[in-house]
Amino acid sequence: MTAKKLFYAIFFLFAILIVFSSCSGGAELYRVEGEEYIYVLYGSPNAITKIVLTDPESGGEVSSIELDYRVNEPWLSDDKENYGFTLRDLDADGDEDFTVKKNRTPGEEKYLFYLNNGDAGFKLEDELSGVKAPEFGDGTVSFKTRSRIDQPTYSNEPPVYELREDEYVYGWSEHGRLEVRKMNRFSYFSETDIYCYAVYLPNDDGELEVDDQKWIYPEKLSEYGFEPLE
Repeated sequence: MTAKKLFYAIFFLFAILIVFSSCSGGAELYRVEGEEYIYVLYGSPNAITKIVLTDPESGGEVSSIELDYRVNEPWLSDDKENYGFTLRDLDADGDEDFTVKKNRTPGEEKYLFYLNNGDAGFKLEDELSGVKAPEFGDGTVSFKTRSRIDQPTYSNEPPVYELREDEYVYGWSEHGRLEVRKMNRFSYFSETDIYCYAVYLPNDDGELEVDDQKWIYPEKLSEYGFEPLE
């Protein structure tokens, strides 16, 4: 065999291996035993590309889920985090759901949320899959956002602005629909040098409106368990 033919043979074999690996979802990474399924994770240290759900008794494949994402830091063999895969009962209905961590930076974690829809399989919850640093409760998911709202002023006047920290609490209805349960807003108003803590609840139309609020002077923040906004 000439050097040229050997090169093409090796190249062809390498291409076949790449195609096969891509079709199969990559190498097997880990197996997670749940109450309903055994979850077989495929992919690479950069991401889980495929999850195969198998029957715990027969070992046969029930279904599979394709994933498309990359983590900001590869998983290592000693991470002990199942490549970001975690079983959870997100909506507290007794069925297994799961999340996959796609951003590992502390304080900026992001996840893919998959809810168990019974015979319909698992559904990706897009709205929550982009939020930063969510906290998982009993059938709820909460997260915070921060913003600054500047008001127009003259050049010789001090800046007038509002600092906001909004905490959104989401849950699921009996029919599995994602809904906002409440929103807690902690604000600082520079013009009056005062804070406000307000609780917003959904009205009959599902829109958030103020249910309760408390005005707090900066020197009293610690008495209410708050820290200054920056």
